[in-house]
Amino acid sequence: MVSRKIVTDKHRTIARLLLGGASFYRALRQCGYSKASARNPKLVLAHCWGLRQAILEAQKASSQYFRVPPARMRRHDRRSVARFAVTHCNANFEETVSNRGIREYHTVEKKAAQIVEGRPMLPACCSWCKGPLEGQDRWCPNCQRVER
Repeated sequence: MVSRKIVTDKHRTIARLLLGGASFYRALRQCGYSKASARNPKLVLAHCWGLRQAILEAQKASSQYFRVPPARMRRHDRRSVARFAVTHCNANFEETVSNRGIREYHTVEKKAAQIVEGRPMLPACCSWCKGPLEGQDRWCPNCQRVER
């Protein structure tokens, strides 16, 4: 399956609104996205190559870049969305044809978080019966299976 690399006027308008200071919700709603999609801008950015590319182009043209605000508590905090836009709208993913690079980045990010937390990389419970695993070969005494 080959995805098309198209940046539409809708994507350019959203990028212009975002760099103009509008919230993700307002920019997406003004350009015709549903309320459900506008409430989850991370999902829209993760799945829409055209929007990511439009944001990159608008940032290069205006020399304005997303910056993550300092850590302070607000009622409607936009730090997480801005951080997501900074990490996912960069030159590393610019030449990609699909969303595969972002998915791989997300899995590596989750594994790194597990390592930092000190959690084991191997499963601690059986995927079949959810019982505890024992020994070096990760053997389940309940269903007598070996997890890999």
